[in-house]
Amino acid sequence: MAFLSPIHVGWVVCLDASVNFAARTSCEVGVKVTAFNPVTGERHHTATAYLTFVALDSYGRPTPIPPVEPQTADELRRYAAGQKRREERLRLKAALQSRGAKTVAT
Repeated sequence: MAFLSPIHVGWVVCLDASVNFAARTSCEVGVKVTAFNPVTGERHHTATAYLTFVALDSYGRPTPIPPVEPQTADELRRYAAGQKRREERLRLKAALQSRGAKTVAT
């Protein structure tokens, strides 16, 4: 998560989220945090985060999810970027496991 500017007391916080990418059982959700001063109208992009979720069945096991079908140029861009971040996480997971570290990356 990247913090870009502070959120002051009394400001309104808006969270905009979208599913960027979905693999077989996991998906990446991108979240943009914007702070809004209701007195002055001033707005700031304050943070960005990429969250990964794994779908679980009633037994707690990973279960397949529907694919993401990007339509617009922006959705296609976010999908490709999400896919690249997943590939990097999996590369890091493999590298750490080869060194004997326990991981939870999806």
